[in-house]
Amino acid sequence: MGRPYRRRHQRSRQAWRARHPRPAARKRGDHRGGQPVTVLIFTVAAPLMSWGDYGRLNIRNTRKEPTKSGIIGLIANALGMGRTDSLSRFETMRIGVRVDQEGQWNTDFQTCDAGSKNYTMHKDYIADAKFTIGIEDTDENLREYCKALAFPQRPLYFGRRAFAPSEPLRPHIVESSLEDELLAGEGRVVVEPKDDDGQAEVVFDSPTSFAPKSRGWAPRLQKTIRAASPRKFGDRGTGTGSSNETSGLLDPVDFYPPVAGDKQ
Repeated sequence: MGRPYRRRHQRSRQAWRARHPRPAARKRGDHRGGQPVTVLIFTVAAPLMSWGDYGRLNIRNTRKEPTKSGIIGLIANALGMGRTDSLSRFETMRIGVRVDQEGQWNTDFQTCDAGSKNYTMHKDYIADAKFTIGIEDTDENLREYCKALAFPQRPLYFGRRAFAPSEPLRPHIVESSLEDELLAGEGRVVVEPKDDDGQAEVVFDSPTSFAPKSRGWAPRLQKTIRAASPRKFGDRGTGTGSSNETSGLLDPVDFYPPVAGDKQ
């Protein structure tokens, strides 16, 4: 059973490599021919959201973090694009996601009356989650995306039309690398790596068309990074822990002072 899966995985990686040839070697810290790197940053938060992966027909699953397909769909909707419009403008985009609040994964069971036969559907969604999205692209594209997210031409939603944002997206452009900007905060970080270092996984999450009759996705690489930034004892609330955490919020208190004669 493992060999056919391994062959499919190798073919997917080879297909991704054919579409994304390895770039020429650059100097350390250099990018875009010496030009500083700019990144678009915005926040995604909502009571409910769904980022579909491979679900079809009566089973609609969701990933634990926003997908590239979902992010492109969000921006395309903000730009006022149609489903049949070309997505070639997004081919140079590289994305990353920081999980600021994991949220809860739930499944909604639905029934549909279709006359003589009833259909059932299982739809997954994430409740009370918050993410920071980073996009690396050309400066012209980033400025256009930033303006569209700030002043969208259509109402924005995350996966389904009923899943509206609970707070403004606050899009802004910073001069930094994608990885550095996302790792600056606490939480799990998932990025689209520049090169295949053998540690990334292949996911079919690069949309080629949103047309109803010809939807398609191409393979891309995805790598998970652990942004280890533990709070030290005595740090008063600078992190993003839960409200019932005492570590980092209170100074240590000795409720039982030593008594004369006790062994220390």
